[in-house]
Amino acid sequence: MKNTGSLNCVGFIVFTAGLIIGCSSESKVDNGDMDSDSVVNDEDNCVDLPNPQQEDGNRNHIGDVCEIRDFAPSYKVLHYDADNAAPGETLFTVVNSNGAFASTGLVTLGYLAAVPLSPGTDGDNTLNPIWEYASFDTGEFLIANVLSNGHLMAIRGKDGGDKLVEIDPVSAKVVNRYASKKFNHDFIALPDGNFLVIYTRSVDSKDGSLYVENVAVIDPDGTQLWDWDLYDRVPDAPASEKYVSLAGIWSNCNALDFAPDEDWKDGQPLSGNIYLNCRIHNRLYNIEYPSGEIVWIMGDDGDFGEGMFHHPHDTQIAFDTDDTGKRTGFRVLMYDNREAPFLGDANACPPDEPEETCPDNTAPYSRVIEVAVDNDLNAQIVWKWPSPTSPDFDQYRGYAPIGGGVSRLSNGNLLITNATVGGNPFLGDEIHARLIELKRDGTLTGATVVWDVEFNTGYGSFKAIRLPEGTTANWTSDPFDLNDFSPSSQK
Repeated sequence: MKNTGSLNCVGFIVFTAGLIIGCSSESKVDNGDMDSDSVVNDEDNCVDLPNPQQEDGNRNHIGDVCEIRDFAPSYKVLHYDADNAAPGETLFTVVNSNGAFASTGLVTLGYLAAVPLSPGTDGDNTLNPIWEYASFDTGEFLIANVLSNGHLMAIRGKDGGDKLVEIDPVSAKVVNRYASKKFNHDFIALPDGNFLVIYTRSVDSKDGSLYVENVAVIDPDGTQLWDWDLYDRVPDAPASEKYVSLAGIWSNCNALDFAPDEDWKDGQPLSGNIYLNCRIHNRLYNIEYPSGEIVWIMGDDGDFGEGMFHHPHDTQIAFDTDDTGKRTGFRVLMYDNREAPFLGDANACPPDEPEETCPDNTAPYSRVIEVAVDNDLNAQIVWKWPSPTSPDFDQYRGYAPIGGGVSRLSNGNLLITNATVGGNPFLGDEIHARLIELKRDGTLTGATVVWDVEFNTGYGSFKAIRLPEGTTANWTSDPFDLNDFSPSSQK
C-alpha cells in the first residue's frame, strides 16, 4: 500500500497495539508533489518528507524516512505496592538525547505515552504502554494535560517550547493550534475557560540579546487578553551570569499555578493570584491578577529569606483552611533541582540548611520539598525527600540537573518525574529517568516508594500526571489495516 496525497500519512500519528504508523488530521496543499522530491504523490512512498530515491528497506511500501521503528523508549517497573499506590494510568511526555528520534530521519518527532501501574504478568517487570501518540510537527512534546472537554493540551517544540496544541485523543485530530508565540514550559486552564501561558521573547540589554519570559492569558481562539512582562517588572532580578553569558538565558520561567480569590464565584470576572516559577532567578513570584502587581517573591533576594531551594521546577500551590473553609496559609510543593551548575561547580547546600539533611560533602542530588507559609508570611520547609542521611538514600533515584516534576495524587501520594535523559556529566552514565510515587509518613524527611518505573538510557520525561483508570480506553485511531505491514515495521 502506498502513501498518497489523500492520506497525508506523515503528520500526527497514533500508536496502537504496537503499530507505529498513523495519519494526520491536518491537510497540506496538494500540488502533485507535496514534499518537492520530484516524485508525484500517487507514486511517492512518503509524501511529506523528501526521498527522491524512494528507499524502502523492508519493502512494505512505506519509505524509510517515514518509518518509525525501534525508537520508542522502554520502561521497567522496579517496585509496585498495589495497596498504597494511587489508582489510574500515568501519562507523560518523552524526550531523548541519544538520537533515537532523529536516527529514523524524523528529526521533529514528538511522543506521548500512557502506562498502567503494573505489567499485568507475574515475573515480568516490562511495562508496556496502553496508549502512545507521536507526530512529526515541530519537535518533542514538553508537557501535556487533559482539559475538561477530554482533549489533550500540549506544548511542543524545540528549545523549551514553540506551539500550544489541542488534540482530540479519540480521533487523533488537532482541533486547535496556537503558534503566534514561542510558548515555553507550562500552561494552565483557567476557571473562566481561558488559558494562562508562558512565552519567551528576546530583548536587547547591556549584556547583549537575552531570552526573557512573559505571562499571557489567551482565549480558546488564541486571542491574547492579558500580558505581563517580567523583564519590565524586575529588570534587576538576580540572573545567573553563566547562563546569561553562555546562552543568553535570563529567567527560564518553567512553571505556573493559579488560585482564584477566596471569594471569587463562577460567572464573575476572574481575579486571583498567578504563581510563576523562574529557575535561573531562583524565585517564585506571586502576581496579583489582573492588576499585575507582585505580591511577594520567594527565593533569592525575596521576602522569605534565602536558600530554601535552588533552580526548581513544577511549583504548585495548595491552601490550608480552618473549619469554616477560610484560608489560613498555603503550601508550595516543588521539584528542587539543587542544580549542579555549569562547569562542574559544587552543588553546595543552601545557607542555614541543617547538616543532617544536607551534608556539604554529598554529591549532587535533587529532591522534592514542601514549604508551608502562614498568613503572616512565615515560611519553613516541612517536608523534603530524599535525605542524604537516610539509610536507603540513593542519589541516582531522583536526580535531574535541570528538569523534573511533582504532582499530588488522589490519595495524597506524590508522583515525581525525574527528567534526566541518559547520563549526565556529574553522575556518569548510571542514571536513568524515573517515575516515582511516594507515600509520605508525616516526618520531615520520611516517605516510602510505592511505585518506581525506570526508562531505558537516553530517554527522559519533563512531566508525568496520573489519570483516572480507563481514561485512555477510547484514545485510539488506526486508519490502516494491520495486515498491510510486515513485522519489521512494528515494534
